[in-house]
Amino acid sequence: MERSFRNNGGSLVVHDRGACVTSWVPAATGEAPVNDVLFTSRSFAVDRRPAGESPNKETYSGEAHAGIPICAPWFSGGRAGVDVPRKHGLVRWVDWHFDGAAQEPGASDVSHAGNPSADGGSEDSSEWTRLSWHIAGAELESMPGSESYPTDMEYRYDVGFGLRSGVPRVDVMLTISSPTQDVIVDAALHTYYRVQDAQTVRLSGLEGCTIDDLLAGKKYTITSDLDYSSRDAVIYSGAASAPHMVFDRGWDRLRITPINGSNIVLWNPGEANTAKIETLARDEWKDFFCVEVGNVLDDARTISAGTSLSFGFSVEHLGE
Repeated sequence: MERSFRNNGGSLVVHDRGACVTSWVPAATGEAPVNDVLFTSRSFAVDRRPAGESPNKETYSGEAHAGIPICAPWFSGGRAGVDVPRKHGLVRWVDWHFDGAAQEPGASDVSHAGNPSADGGSEDSSEWTRLSWHIAGAELESMPGSESYPTDMEYRYDVGFGLRSGVPRVDVMLTISSPTQDVIVDAALHTYYRVQDAQTVRLSGLEGCTIDDLLAGKKYTITSDLDYSSRDAVIYSGAASAPHMVFDRGWDRLRITPINGSNIVLWNPGEANTAKIETLARDEWKDFFCVEVGNVLDDARTISAGTSLSFGFSVEHLGE
């Protein structure tokens, strides 16, 4: 189900399939209209399989390049020594359970389209709206790869959006719990940001972090703003020393603040690799850039029995 929400900080769209946020349009603070912060590929369509049915070539065309996919309990092709049946985990392929929308004290009811219990009425006066979804590991048992993870694992996804100190903002937080067994997870929030031109984006705030450029096969320390005008690479950088990043996407700037993430993953396939991706049009590589927060590959986290791991990020719309 697609669920649409609105308050005076902007609008948000989330799909229950994968609990994937696919659109955030911040409220305009001036006369100029605001572009959607999130990218959605032209071929994007919600996966229509019955909930819990494992994706395969007959029932699902491929990976959706849209919004903020949740990649867990493994990221990409998995960490070294772990064999996985597909990229990017289990939970993005199934329907999550929507727990509801709530407002901070003093706010009026949120306008919500898609929830049968809501009237979908007029725009509300709430400045901050909280949303949550959950799914249990037992609901993933039919999916290849699930046998490597405890069936009593639990996943919770919390999303908040609206205004903070007059600035449009979205917060997302993934919590993974393992009640009875130790388990290693590598996971990320694989955010696709819509950009004016991927060749001209700039990212500041990672100075001092170490980059592991997997495609180039080298590591180095970041000393200045990152410029991706000629880069076709997947890069992993330690984010422990990055309190926040400022991302210039052409039309405007975003401030991205990682929360309990060991890594920032930066990705754009470039023109040559886009030709190999069936679910992207040949020219769409210029329209997005991924800035992802997670704990991935060598920085995967161990969740001890009876504990949980939470990580996420906030993104603020700073305007021009």
